[in-house]
Amino acid sequence: MCQGLSVRDRAGQFMWLLALLCACYSDVDPPTTPTGGTMDTESGSPSTDGDYHPDGFDVPEVHGLAAKHQDEDCTACHGADLRGGEGAPSCDDCHTEGWAQDCTFCHGGTEDATGAPPQDIDDGGDPETLSFSPHPVHVQDSPLKVALACSACHLTPTHALDPGHFLVADATAAVAEVDFSGGVSAQASWDAGEQSCSSVWCHGDGQGHNGAVKVGDTVSCGDCHAGPDSDRDAMKTMSGKHAHHLNLGYSCRNCHESVADDEGTILDLVEHVNGVALLDIPEAAEMAVDDSGSTLRCTGSCHGERHEDRPWGKGDE
Repeated sequence: MCQGLSVRDRAGQFMWLLALLCACYSDVDPPTTPTGGTMDTESGSPSTDGDYHPDGFDVPEVHGLAAKHQDEDCTACHGADLRGGEGAPSCDDCHTEGWAQDCTFCHGGTEDATGAPPQDIDDGGDPETLSFSPHPVHVQDSPLKVALACSACHLTPTHALDPGHFLVADATAAVAEVDFSGGVSAQASWDAGEQSCSSVWCHGDGQGHNGAVKVGDTVSCGDCHAGPDSDRDAMKTMSGKHAHHLNLGYSCRNCHESVADDEGTILDLVEHVNGVALLDIPEAAEMAVDDSGSTLRCTGSCHGERHEDRPWGKGDE
């Protein structure tokens, strides 16, 4: 083992082996990485003397990140809901009142007050590494839709320590679970690897939960469904007689007056992206579902033409 080493090197190795033997056979255990120990009961803060947590662990950026990533089972000492255990404080003992109802306390709030990233769950803010960079776009109003609540895509707690929030006992620590049950696309799915959503109504053509979109895609009217300025082929992808009416020069306003104007500007952001195609046709006309429950039929007069129980069709002209 010592071949080719200098006298100084050999002496160093000897002293190292001697120290190891003394540690193994003495009454004092050798130093180890802190994995268990005590709390400072006077200050109510994590001990920084190395008995349990390492020095500096009480710094928010350190123990906060460790808690979010579930590096250790904090509940073993601090209670099942982190509201205190035997000899260990509650999170509420150290943090200011109201911290657990403030999403920005853990989620950053670096761009708006919603708590949605661009500060990610790992405290990173690099756009290249964010788990979902379009968060701000979704939680802010835009020309196409009203701001969505966090509950549109995630189960949203009322308190940071509520069950199922970051104290989730699963194999995906530090990963925010996606649940679309509170939004307009309950059938949707999210592929974190592909950075894409599928089976979504909000990025579909208005005919069902059939949309798909990837992070980085541009989104405008023509990306989801055809409009007055779309070409003939795009118009044919719309349901029923959309292509026929658009080719005649009619606009979205003629049948969706409360939602869009003649130029295609969205007038009602809530109604535009709510999972329902809102029909607003002239009073002299009617559109109803026939006995089969599937085919829309038009009856009455509109745009100067009489309709006698005319089927809307399924994407034909």
